[in-house]
Amino acid sequence: EEKMKKLLVIFIMVCSLLIITSCKPKEYTVTLKFEDGSVFETITVKNGESTVLNSASKEGYTFNGWYLGTELIDGSQGFTENTELVAKFTINTYTYKFVVDGNVIKETSATYGSSIVLPEVPTKDATVENTYTFKGWDNTTTTLLKDEVFNAVFESTTNQYTYKFVDDNGEILKEVTADYGTVIVAPSDPTKEATAEYTYTFNGWDKEVGTLTENVTFTATYTETKNQYIYKFVDDNGDVLKEEKADYGTVIVAPSDPTKEATAEYTFTFKGWNKDFTILTQNVTITAEYSKVKNQYTYKFINFDDTLLKEETVDYGTMPVAPEDPKKEATAEFEYEFVGWDKDLSKVVEDVVYKAVFEEKKIAVEITSLDGLKISFLGDSITTFYAAGSEMNSYYGGENQFYYPRYSTSIKTVNLTWWYKLIKNNNMVLGINNSWSGSQACGSGNSAGQSDARINTLNENGNPDIVIVYLGTNDIGSNRTTADLDAAITTIINKINKLCDAQIFLTTLGYSAYSGGSYTEAKRVEYNAKLREIASSKGCGIIPLDDYIVNDNYMIYLGDALHYNAKGAELLSLISEKAIKDYYNINFDKEIVVEHQEPLPDGATGVITATTDSNFWGTYETGVFLAPSTFDNPTFSLRIEITKNSDNGKYYVTKIQKSGESSSYACDYVLVISDSHKEATALKKLLEKVEVGNIVEFDESITFPVELTFKEGDGNVVTPPVEEPDPEVNPPVEGQLHVGSYNTGVWTVYNTTVIAFSHEAMDKASTYINFYVIKLTYEESLNKYKITDLKTVDVACDFAECDYYILIYRDLAEKTYFENATIGNYVTINGDVTTGSCNILFE
Repeated sequence: EEKMKKLLVIFIMVCSLLIITSCKPKEYTVTLKFEDGSVFETITVKNGESTVLNSASKEGYTFNGWYLGTELIDGSQGFTENTELVAKFTINTYTYKFVVDGNVIKETSATYGSSIVLPEVPTKDATVENTYTFKGWDNTTTTLLKDEVFNAVFESTTNQYTYKFVDDNGEILKEVTADYGTVIVAPSDPTKEATAEYTYTFNGWDKEVGTLTENVTFTATYTETKNQYIYKFVDDNGDVLKEEKADYGTVIVAPSDPTKEATAEYTFTFKGWNKDFTILTQNVTITAEYSKVKNQYTYKFINFDDTLLKEETVDYGTMPVAPEDPKKEATAEFEYEFVGWDKDLSKVVEDVVYKAVFEEKKIAVEITSLDGLKISFLGDSITTFYAAGSEMNSYYGGENQFYYPRYSTSIKTVNLTWWYKLIKNNNMVLGINNSWSGSQACGSGNSAGQSDARINTLNENGNPDIVIVYLGTNDIGSNRTTADLDAAITTIINKINKLCDAQIFLTTLGYSAYSGGSYTEAKRVEYNAKLREIASSKGCGIIPLDDYIVNDNYMIYLGDALHYNAKGAELLSLISEKAIKDYYNINFDKEIVVEHQEPLPDGATGVITATTDSNFWGTYETGVFLAPSTFDNPTFSLRIEITKNSDNGKYYVTKIQKSGESSSYACDYVLVISDSHKEATALKKLLEKVEVGNIVEFDESITFPVELTFKEGDGNVVTPPVEEPDPEVNPPVEGQLHVGSYNTGVWTVYNTTVIAFSHEAMDKASTYINFYVIKLTYEESLNKYKITDLKTVDVACDFAECDYYILIYRDLAEKTYFENATIGNYVTINGDVTTGSCNILFE
């Protein structure tokens, strides 16, 4: 039963399906295919219903429609059966063009997919500016798939051209190859060498100079100007007889024949011109030429009484021949020696007369004593004395014409002068003392020793037997040469010999500390040598002051740097007496004792004895004053202030005041030597090496006279003991400078070690003249010291700001480090400077 039910259900279902199916319209399949059989699309259509068929596409083709065989089916008619339709296409045709600068050079039509055929390589005409090279087409398509345009691509190259600038003879002055459009640059204006006939001036180029558009040549053009020349006719001495300026080619016209004045030697006759001449082609000088005939003259030799000894007429330039030496008879008082002719024999150039010259010699009388001999002096300030009521005076009493007694502190009366002592000690008689303060042997005025105004006075009191010439010091100061002195002294001797028959003595110049004007020690030595030479050749005596007054004793005998004090005058009179007596071989029975300054003790810079501490104004001419600084300031004195250092118990020099400098004292003691002291020069000489800082030793009990000794060293500092460097801490290193003292030791260890000073500790009152100085400044970025300055010896320190001064004494071997140091270089300090022991490495 159950099975039957199932069969019934199935039956009902099939019957229902058949009923449904029998009610729907019939459908067909339309298959759309390509010609190669591939399916484009499959569609289902109802029987007979119109349908729209989709269009197919094919690249490069145009769709014609769907075909059933040869029949075009568009679907509007409907389909009554299953149908296959095939797509039909027509291939497309395209055009491609080749274009050059917008012009089509080839145009081709072809079907889709055809290969594109290139034309021949195109060209493009060059322009004046550019040349073109074909580089290809802007389209690289090789198969025709659509309309195509191919444009030619060209590379342009700017054309180059050459421009030349040439001279008018074709010579290339400048040649340049450059791009089109380049600005043409002309060379400097050329010149054209002048010819004898023409001078040329550059007139520009033959065409305008612009920009470069083609090969071009520019040629120089010139304006020519005819040259003018000068022709001169001159005498043989160069005097112009005729001068004319004219154009090239002008005919030269000579002047009238010249004449030439006769000379002493020749008579002249014009004989023509020194060159031929026609037309003017250059500057030309035409010189007159003369023939000459030598003139003749007469020379004569005559005796002292004008009697003719010889006469001869000879050609100009002939050397005269003298006759035998003539003679002149002696008289009872004089004898005569022929010494030559009144003029030197020379070639005859005119009529000339030579007259015999004889030297008159007094028949000698032997001198055995100076008693009664008359003596005159020709000198400068050293031999002056002028005072009202004086027993003797020098010749001139005008303002500043004498030195003694006005300016001397020790010679106030004439009996103390050297020349008075010489006269009185030998019972001589004064002729004239013609001495003038400040005068020279040289010169042309009345004050000059060689002037007639002075020399002609020497025999006013009768002819002197002796004349002493003591000049030359002021000549040195006025920078007279040794040759000047030679001429002046020789003139003086000749004039005195002509004036009177006296024996002349020349005085040499003793040593002097004078430094005024141009005075030098070297010139004094030269003068003395020349004075001795003149004396030897002229038969004069010599008073040799320079043998006695020397470097180590002049201060004893001079009242100032130049003039003698009373002690010096005594010595000078004895030296003169001995020289005169030695000349006449007269016995000199006196002793000349010459003092010399004692050398300073080792380590001392000065030694002096103070004699008083009271009544300075009453004792300044004879005493050396030492006292507390509670009296008036004697400005015209040497003052040395002495102060005690309480730290070390030493006295030391704190100030030195020279004459003319005012001062207010701030010290324990002051040592004073007046300029008016009779031995001021000698006393000041004893202290000339004393410096500020020197230690002063003396008996503090000050029982006069008391001796003061000034010693090297610096009494203002407490000098710590100098420790030897520890070789283990700072061993000496070869090639390094070792510093052995810091901020002390300038006066104690300077000659044994190198010293370092900080800028703050340097004594700015000193000059450090005897030290080489290396100045170091620290550069933190490098941790090194830089050499920022160097000071050599004999130059004062300028105390420029720096960290350390390295002092090397002038005699230390380590000075080579200074000599090799260079400003700007660096050094490395090994060790601590402030310990007084370190090494400095120079880089």
